[in-house]
Amino acid sequence: SALRRWGYHKRLNLCHATDHGVWGAIQVFLILDDIVLLGSHGFLAFSGSIQAAKNHFEDLLGEFPSGANVADILIEAVSNDTEHSPAVRVQNQQRESRYSSAALSEKFNASAYALALAKSLSEAFEQEEVPSVAHPSAGQRVQTLVSKMIVYYYRDPSAYWYQILVCFLCGLFSGSLYFQLDRTTDMLLEVSGAVFFVIWVPMYATIVNIPAQCQERREAQQGFCNDQYTITQWCAAQFVASLPYQLMAAAAFMTPFFWLSSINDGGTQFAYQVLMTWMLMTVMSATDLLLIELVPDANAMLAVTVAVMVTATYFLYAGFFLHASEMPAYLGWLVWTVPTSYGFSGSLNNLIGGNTYLSTLGDGTVLQLSGENVLDNLASTTYTNECRKWVDIVILVGFVGALRSIHWIFFWKHTRSLGRPLTFPKATFDKDCCRDTC
Repeated sequence: SALRRWGYHKRLNLCHATDHGVWGAIQVFLILDDIVLLGSHGFLAFSGSIQAAKNHFEDLLGEFPSGANVADILIEAVSNDTEHSPAVRVQNQQRESRYSSAALSEKFNASAYALALAKSLSEAFEQEEVPSVAHPSAGQRVQTLVSKMIVYYYRDPSAYWYQILVCFLCGLFSGSLYFQLDRTTDMLLEVSGAVFFVIWVPMYATIVNIPAQCQERREAQQGFCNDQYTITQWCAAQFVASLPYQLMAAAAFMTPFFWLSSINDGGTQFAYQVLMTWMLMTVMSATDLLLIELVPDANAMLAVTVAVMVTATYFLYAGFFLHASEMPAYLGWLVWTVPTSYGFSGSLNNLIGGNTYLSTLGDGTVLQLSGENVLDNLASTTYTNECRKWVDIVILVGFVGALRSIHWIFFWKHTRSLGRPLTFPKATFDKDCCRDTC
C-alpha cells in the first residue's frame, strides 16, 4: 500500500499518545516529528508536523494563549465531540469557535497541509517496492522460544534453581542418612529405604516448580494472543528448554547421594541412575503441567495439593510397599499404569544387581549372596538381562510423551479462543482456531 511504502522510505515510526501520556508532557510532545490527529468516528483532523498543526488550528480557532500546552489544546479540539452537540470550544480573547469532527476534516482536506500529504503519498507509488519481509518459520519460532526460555530459567531462580538446590540438599541429607551402607543382608532394610529416597526426592522436588509454571502459562497465553507463536510451538519449546535444568537437578541429587551412601560403586550404574532420576523428574513435570490445566482457574495452590495426592498414588502402586502379586486382582493391574513402578524396578535392579552381599548364619557361617538373589525377595521383577533395565527408561520416555500430549490437548482447549474476535461464525471460528493454533 502507499502508506506502507511511504513509511518504509520515510522511516516512519508510530507513537500512540493519550491525554495522560505523551500529550500531557509538553517536553515529550515537542520532540515528535509528525502527528496524526483523529476526531470522533475516525475523521482525519490533521496530519503533519507539530508547528504545522499549531499554525493550522490557530487559523481555525484563533491564536493559542501564551504559555498554553499545545498538546492539551490540540487533543481537546479533536476529542470534545458528542453525538448530540458536535462542537469544539476553545476560549481565546472572549471568542468561541465551534467545529464538528467532520468539519475539522473538511477544513484539513482543503488546506495546504493536506495537499502536501497527498503529494507525499502519491510519490510513494513511484518508489521501488518495499522488500518483502521473510516471516520466521515454525522451526525458527521454536528455536527463538527455546533460547528465550533458557535465559529466563537462568535468570529466574524460582523456575529451576530452587529445585536444583532442594535436590542437592536432599542428596546430602539422604546420603548422610545412609552413609557408607554395609553390603550385608542385615542392612537390606536400609538399602530399600535408600532406594525409596531415589524415587521420592525427584518426584516431590519437581512440585516446587508449579507456581512458576502457572506464571509461565499466563505469559504463554499472552504471547499466543499476540500471535507470537502457536500452542504447539510453545509446548515444544518449553519441553526442550526445561530438559537441561531437569538434568542438572537430577545430577545435583544423585551425585552426593550415590557416593556418600556407597550403595553401588559402578560408574555405569551412576550414569544410569542419573538418567533414571532425570526421566522421573521429566515425568513429574509433565504431570504437574497437566494438573495445572485440570484444576479450576489454573490455581497454583490447588495444583500443588492435587500433585501431592497424585504423587502419593504413584508410590502406592509402584510395588514398593506391596508387590503386584500381593494386590487384589482388581487393583494389581494399576501397577503397570504408573510410571514410578518402572522407575522403582529399574533402580532396584541397577543399584542392587551386580553387588555381592554377605549373610551371616546362626552358627557364624558367612555366605555370599548375589544381588540377583537379594532382588528375588525385594523386587517384584528381577531382570536376568543387564540391558532390560534400560527398557524402563524408554517406557518413562513414553509416559512423558503421553502426559505432554494430554497437557497439549487441555492447554489448547483453554487457550485457543483467547485473543480471537467474538463475532466469528461458530463454524468458521472453530476451523480457524484449529488451523492457526495447532
